[in-house]
Amino acid sequence: MRTLLFALIVAASCLPAEEAVNAPPAPAEAAKDLNDERFHDLLLAVAKAYKDYGRVDDEARWAPTLCRAPFPGTIRESASKDEGTHGRKLYYLYAFDAKSYIKSARGDWFRDSNPNLKLPAYQEKPAAQAIIKEAWVPKEATAEDLAQEVKRKRPFGEPERLLKKGEKTFLPAAQGPLFLMVKLDEKTEGTDAGWVYGTLTPDGKRVTSAGKVQSCMTCHENAGAGRLFGLKPREGVKGVPPEKKSAPEEPQKK
Repeated sequence: MRTLLFALIVAASCLPAEEAVNAPPAPAEAAKDLNDERFHDLLLAVAKAYKDYGRVDDEARWAPTLCRAPFPGTIRESASKDEGTHGRKLYYLYAFDAKSYIKSARGDWFRDSNPNLKLPAYQEKPAAQAIIKEAWVPKEATAEDLAQEVKRKRPFGEPERLLKKGEKTFLPAAQGPLFLMVKLDEKTEGTDAGWVYGTLTPDGKRVTSAGKVQSCMTCHENAGAGRLFGLKPREGVKGVPPEKKSAPEEPQKK
């Protein structure tokens, strides 16, 4: 939408003065994403509680299988090339139901140990899932940054901050916006097959877009009916056995 608006402005500036004045104005909705106020309370409630849901790739939330401390969560680089959305950002990923998100066969110790943790409701029906991407603007780490990171005592459970890419290392600088996806009943009006998309300010206190946000839908529709891309598993870690896939259930004989 932003690209279309920019093209219209450029085209109008190239017209003779009279034609530019008489040119039809660009539609107002092209200037910004949808911000459906019906979903504001839902998104604000999720943004307030998302850190209680736990990070998706944090081993501490899975039932332990080895006699070792779990590896901390890791920061990741967004695959998107669109700087207006996730592009060119680092992020930590949180999910209410991480087990179903990554299709894991392991027990979710974090979720099981928090039985009272619930998602907010919309129209008296509780949401089924919430995915939260906490975005950070990357900064190339200097030699001093790396030295300080080595010396810094990281509290247990705090995620890793450094991301290696080629010959360079990056770390998160300023926090960016929060990107949310909340799953409701598929028939809920104003949703993308039940999914509510939303963006909020970094502090999670103001909704900047909500509902069928086109810049979100355009990308997530490529993920198929589920609208979720999933998360790549941690690779190259010694001592971590591959996760066993649960065998499909055999049909019961009648």
